[in-house]
Amino acid sequence: MTLVVRPATLGDVPALADLTRRSFAPDLHPYMTMAQHGAANFMALPLSAPHLHPANRLFVAEAEEQVLGHADFRLSAGGHALLAYLCVDEASRGRGVATALIAAFLDTESVSRLDLDVFTTNGPANALYDRWGFSNGARRRWIARDLPSATTPVPIGGFPSEHAAHAAYGFSEFTITGADQETLRVGRIGEAVLKVPTAETFDDGDLLSRLRAAYPSSSTAFSIVREDEDVRTPHREILTSARRTLTIDSSDHDNGKDAHAA
Repeated sequence: MTLVVRPATLGDVPALADLTRRSFAPDLHPYMTMAQHGAANFMALPLSAPHLHPANRLFVAEAEEQVLGHADFRLSAGGHALLAYLCVDEASRGRGVATALIAAFLDTESVSRLDLDVFTTNGPANALYDRWGFSNGARRRWIARDLPSATTPVPIGGFPSEHAAHAAYGFSEFTITGADQETLRVGRIGEAVLKVPTAETFDDGDLLSRLRAAYPSSSTAFSIVREDEDVRTPHREILTSARRTLTIDSSDHDNGKDAHAA
């Protein structure tokens, strides 16, 4: 197998969106933006308007014109970058595809730090990151609860834009005013899930009742909280994710090599 890694094109997007969805267990799909019906439309945005997305880097790994994997990187200030998604077709795992995708990015971009979040239950991925030399950082819990019965709708900031985005992508964000008059950003994932930003919001039954009234099809509140954060409301533990970080010495770039390549 001759593996080729290259920048993604618009023509790749349907295959990449399908691969992303297939890379995660179906019971996780309700909580994942890139598992929604319009994920391909969203993935296409940086490729159709790259001048408006200068921080995005999307790489594809292929062999014999068959997509085997892809990696979605985001550059940030200070020479840092985030690996947002790394997906490899199940039949191609263990064949160096993920390593080639990471190496291609590091060969192209002079970054000093690469961060990512990975589920702690994903043994093969964590083993790969161990070989590369990624350190282990903070853990966060994915939690969910049933929404309480609807009461009076909470006012939705930017509703027309939110509604249009949700129709196009299957997910969206909007703003509401919290109990302390602070502005809160809430995510809407699919028709059933509302992602709230904090444990306090997750525990606020009155606010959740008002959110359900605003979006009658919603049934579940979802949040990602610190591992040690106290959540008072009965809830379901979905998974735990861990932040992992690779620190890259400048000499590795100067020497034209990757110090941690596996």
